[in-house]
Amino acid sequence: MRIIEIDALKGVAIVGVVFAHIALEGRLELITVEATKSIQSTLGWCVLAFFWTSGFLTQRRQNSITDVYGFVKQRFLRLVLPCVVFSISYKVILWVLYFTGAFSWEYSAPLNIQEVLEFALKPVGPQFYFLYYLFGISSVFSLVCSFLEQKVFFLFSATLLPILYLIIDIPQSGYGPDSSLIPFYFFSYVAGVCISNFSGKQQLLAILMFLLSVFLVSIIGKSIIPLYILIPCILQFYFKKVPRLAKLIDITKVGKFSSGIYVWHAPIVLPFVSIVCVKVFGGGIIVLVPIVIGTLGVSVFFSWLTFNVPCLKFWRF
Repeated sequence: MRIIEIDALKGVAIVGVVFAHIALEGRLELITVEATKSIQSTLGWCVLAFFWTSGFLTQRRQNSITDVYGFVKQRFLRLVLPCVVFSISYKVILWVLYFTGAFSWEYSAPLNIQEVLEFALKPVGPQFYFLYYLFGISSVFSLVCSFLEQKVFFLFSATLLPILYLIIDIPQSGYGPDSSLIPFYFFSYVAGVCISNFSGKQQLLAILMFLLSVFLVSIIGKSIIPLYILIPCILQFYFKKVPRLAKLIDITKVGKFSSGIYVWHAPIVLPFVSIVCVKVFGGGIIVLVPIVIGTLGVSVFFSWLTFNVPCLKFWRF
């Protein structure tokens, strides 16, 4: 059963992810670049939203090592395997395009064992780090909670987060593969799981602790970036209180296909759609609309295709 406020949140977040990967150099006018940067900043919580929702939807607690093994195996098949499949597929496509001579990209085939391993395992798109990070975070959380109560681990995580950022630098962005973002991602996931599983007074106390921990990090770092962690939680509860708005967003089905859009939009679909749209509409602000809509549409089509053509089952996500 789908949760409409979760789908609405994912729908907004995936638009933010697409904006995050729009190339700003070369093709766009200065005013369009500035507008894109503003939107990227406004939707800078977009990747954190996917850690939050992934945690929120993880409601089954693993009570034994066998349960943990089953969960980790399922996460591996769901996250790591598709990351490898998509990365290799994209690299092969880029390699073929490189040899056509029609593009200025520099891409060569692997020549030794190290390059073969990198070819297979190193993410190719700017978004694929998320899959590896989510696999690691969810697996660690599952293992720890097999012998430690969730409320204890949540309290520990909420206490540790501000302490960590007394030692390491505050990230300059709310998304990306930077290791300084891992505590943000981890806490977003943990908060999602625990706030989902708690109820009544326990849930209220968890939310208050969640708020306190994030505000402390913001104060310590003198930055608003940590406050991005709160936005997915706030938006989800807002959509729950205003179901008409959630339903309006859900009509687009973008949230339902968000996982497919996530893996399909880069590194090929978005650049090609951008090139076509700029040629047709120019580099002004208005071009952002067809770029985003076109990227979402093509990505949804590819995702739909994989679920309806049996031979494409390895590219389902």
